[in-house]
Amino acid sequence: MKVRLTHRRYGVHTTQAEAEIPVDFTDCNEHRDEWVIDERKLLDGLPFDFLPVRPAGILLGVADWDGGGTAHSRTVLFRRWAKYFDAYMLWLVRPDAGDGKDGT
Repeated sequence: MKVRLTHRRYGVHTTQAEAEIPVDFTDCNEHRDEWVIDERKLLDGLPFDFLPVRPAGILLGVADWDGGGTAHSRTVLFRRWAKYFDAYMLWLVRPDAGDGKDGT
């Protein structure tokens, strides 16, 4: 699965890093009324030094369409979503999403 780390400032995301991790997208996500992310499985699949800060300081989202995605507020290990602050954000990129480089 592809993951993308961005830095979010006033809603504008700048890509910091990308990686392919040995975790299948469907193993980390389950779509009911919203995405449910297996945060532990995700963290276990990331390269050792991929995150610049602890997960509690990083927002989490699913890049589920070209140039955008869905942020998550029901996280346990990652930072809960809040709208207006600077933060890192880790995106799980759906296999059928566009490249997202122009907005995700």
